[in-house]
Amino acid sequence: MTIQAHAARVRRRRFQRGSLQKRKSGGSWHWIVFWWEDRRRRSQLLGLYSEMSRPEALAAMGKLLQPINAHAGDPLPPICTVGDWIRDTFLPFSRRKWKLSTASTTGDRIRKHLLADLGTLEIQTITRDLLQRYLEQKAADGLSFSVVDHLRWDLRAIFRLAAQDGLLATNPAEMLFTPRRLGTASRRILGSAQVQALLEVLDLREQLIVRLALFSGMRPGEILALQWKHVAEDHVEVVHRLYRGKLDRPKSERSQRTVALSSTTRTVIQRWR
Repeated sequence: MTIQAHAARVRRRRFQRGSLQKRKSGGSWHWIVFWWEDRRRRSQLLGLYSEMSRPEALAAMGKLLQPINAHAGDPLPPICTVGDWIRDTFLPFSRRKWKLSTASTTGDRIRKHLLADLGTLEIQTITRDLLQRYLEQKAADGLSFSVVDHLRWDLRAIFRLAAQDGLLATNPAEMLFTPRRLGTASRRILGSAQVQALLEVLDLREQLIVRLALFSGMRPGEILALQWKHVAEDHVEVVHRLYRGKLDRPKSERSQRTVALSSTTRTVIQRWR
């Protein structure tokens, strides 16, 4: 589409002349004005029919509509659903910065939950209360704390981009919180005797993997992606990781780090080499 064609399709705010009517309300007749704003019909009582002449009512209607008509001709934000925004704008833009693992896990989560649950809603109708109630419902449905917390992060990123692009005045997801009633699973920690028993039954290569994980704090994908050129005498350089059979860059610059090696781990590396 050319720039000229796109400009021709942009919808603009119309000048509101208003509709002045006489209606009965609360047992008395009133002047009431109707007009359109943000694609919705609005109305407001102007005064009692018995106390206000029609010219006075017309003048009051013009004064009421003056601030609205000051924006006549301004472009209207396009009608867009949450699903349209995620598929057409958010995901294509975000994939340009996501690494392979993030694109897979986050993309799957957004498609399974947000697109399925909120995709048909018009994005301009989304409110903070609606999104908070949505997170509370997902928690009540039995989703883990981690999944609900990641959904909160996804919503904040999606609507932040919509606000930056002018589709929304503010980000309704900025102040969302993960429901408090969610419990976190208890974590089981290996004791020293269990670690020793584990190492005794493993072959040399598997011993080295476990030592790098337990004693050097490396993640499984980082260990499997290690190359000899990144292994020094007393440390290793974490440069990338393995994800689904492919080398993938770390999550952030902080993940590219130097990891110290204990003397025992250095000995195992020398034996494995």
